[in-house]
Amino acid sequence: MELQIAAILALSALIFSLAGFGFGLISVPLLALAMPIQEAVALQFPVSMLLVVYNTWRYRHDFNWRSIVPLMSGALVAMPLGMLSLQHFSASFMKTALAVFIVAAVINGRLEIGRRWASRWAATPAMGVVMGVVSGWFGGAYTTGGPPAVIYAMAATKDPQETKGVLAAYFALTDVVVMAMYFWSGLMTWPVLGRSLAFSPAVVLGMVVGFALARRIGAGVYRLAADALLMVSAALLWRSA
Repeated sequence: MELQIAAILALSALIFSLAGFGFGLISVPLLALAMPIQEAVALQFPVSMLLVVYNTWRYRHDFNWRSIVPLMSGALVAMPLGMLSLQHFSASFMKTALAVFIVAAVINGRLEIGRRWASRWAATPAMGVVMGVVSGWFGGAYTTGGPPAVIYAMAATKDPQETKGVLAAYFALTDVVVMAMYFWSGLMTWPVLGRSLAFSPAVVLGMVVGFALARRIGAGVYRLAADALLMVSAALLWRSA
């Protein structure tokens, strides 16, 4: 069991380091195949925070901090609601809803009308707030709030380094809030934290491989890979719903 968990977390770290997002999207559905989703969420969260903090430092010069204000404003409102939904709403319903949202957003972004909409509206502060609300809701519930934030960040930036910087800073700030809420609710405990951090070597290994691969990828390939990862995450969420 521990070996399988280490492999899942290493794979998730590789993908996160390559794309700038996706740790929870990959790790939570895979871990949830072998344990309750609440346990899966708590187990992967501390090591995912380590990656987020490192990415924030790594890309600190590649983005403007003001660009995350709309996302953060919406997320702060919705994160407590997301945490409550984890405890009071059907996990199947929540995961299915997120999967449908991801697929619709990716398809829309690949259509000509969707690209025109993105260039005109998706990168605006108002849409940043909307995406922050959706991201905060699912982030507070399952730490899978990445896709809405990714959609906004990819619309608002042109360079993969800048996109990753925006996402890293946003995730760093939201993760601190989520961790506090998890401890307050009892979802996170000190034994769970210790068990999660014990998998740090596997996560570091995945991170190193991911960064090595990222240096070989251009902007066009990055955006295509990001869309592919979003679709895979939707499929995993749908399957585990």
